[in-house]
Amino acid sequence: MAGVNKVLILGRLGKDPETRYTADGKCVVSLSVATSTQSKDAAGNKTEYTEWHKVSAFNSAAEAAGKYLKKGDRLFLEGSLRTKKYLDKQGVERYSTEIVAGRLEFLNDKHTQNPQDISPPESQVDGSFDDTPF
Repeated sequence: MAGVNKVLILGRLGKDPETRYTADGKCVVSLSVATSTQSKDAAGNKTEYTEWHKVSAFNSAAEAAGKYLKKGDRLFLEGSLRTKKYLDKQGVERYSTEIVAGRLEFLNDKHTQNPQDISPPESQVDGSFDDTPF
């Protein structure tokens, strides 16, 4: 049976994007995105919970994110979860889960006023980018 691995996030950047390039010249950007939910407790007091998401984007989406996004900017992203296994400094096996973004859409007006400056694919002229990481 086939599964579905899809994530949709609407949030804000917690820090400026971190851009790097692979050995073969492909652009990779790391993003820290916050989403918040509000609820009321039994006494009627509002509480807010913030979840932080590690996100990676590749190719033209990564280049645009690194160039145009800044801490505090709003964005919508669509992607999938990927969990990596690694050894920490003490040799203990650890796991880290991140979102691999396939689509980014910048929601601040400054990013979508002049979409031709961003140079997305012809079908994407609204400030959004659709890139697969592979």
